[in-house]
Amino acid sequence: MADLEDCQMEEIDDDPILPDPFERSLRLNMILSYSSKSSSYKSSESCAKFPGHIKQEEIKIEDVVRQHALCFLPAKSVCRFKTVSKEWLKWIDSPFFAHKQTNHFKHVSGLFCQFPGESPSFISFNPVACGVSSPTLRFLPEPIDVRTSCNGLLGCQSRLGDNAYYICNPVTEEWRMVPKPTLYHGSGTAIALAFEPDVLQFEAQYELICAVTLQDRAALLFEIYSSRTNSWRVCTALCLEQDALPLNGDGFYIRGFVYWETQSGAVLGFDLKEEEYGILSLPPTSNPDWCFDRVAGGAVLPSASQR
Repeated sequence: MADLEDCQMEEIDDDPILPDPFERSLRLNMILSYSSKSSSYKSSESCAKFPGHIKQEEIKIEDVVRQHALCFLPAKSVCRFKTVSKEWLKWIDSPFFAHKQTNHFKHVSGLFCQFPGESPSFISFNPVACGVSSPTLRFLPEPIDVRTSCNGLLGCQSRLGDNAYYICNPVTEEWRMVPKPTLYHGSGTAIALAFEPDVLQFEAQYELICAVTLQDRAALLFEIYSSRTNSWRVCTALCLEQDALPLNGDGFYIRGFVYWETQSGAVLGFDLKEEEYGILSLPPTSNPDWCFDRVAGGAVLPSASQR
């Protein structure tokens, strides 16, 4: 319509029959008025026909559930929905869904339990829901012991050879063998896995923190494996505190800090960002047998309570 108006105006300007400016202006107004009415008429006609040109695809309830609801369920419950259809199986097995579910579901859904010399097993907090597909972690290349866990990832160690470390996801059955560390990790080495899911990071990034007891002296060194660089680094901090040795098993990670229980009744804390340690003294008791507790969903310092 704009092209038509320009063309008509050019014809008016070149018309030798209308020398009078008033008549020329009058004719111009008439043409513009006609153009405006024609445009308005076509616009209203188009508006009347507009809904007929829209072809909205039907949205099925199963598509809405698959795309927007499954990610809020625990992984062990999601596993049984793989049998709904091929589309659901493909979606649940995709890395994008695993990343999405990790960032939406934050509750603890079960525990891995393992007795010495036996294969691990999974204990679900919901008996109705299905467990993980491989509770014994048979997808790993060799027999292992489950040492630590954090936000759905497991830190394991081989029983054979060099006692290699493995980091695995028991739901997706994805795993990585950690390179051999720089220091010698003897039987007194205590470990902890640090993993915080991030919406902006599609690939899981984690760190394995090891408190290594030196053989020739009563001291601890901290060696950290990073998945970002796929390498180890030895921290400069050297722990010579008498209350820190020996450690009473592996520790756990909470909001940037790693905590290990000591046999002396204290807690060894390690700041992962600053790579510094500290000793947390606990109230005196006649029974030095303690265990860690933490507030549900909390970022608070875990307390120690008598068993």
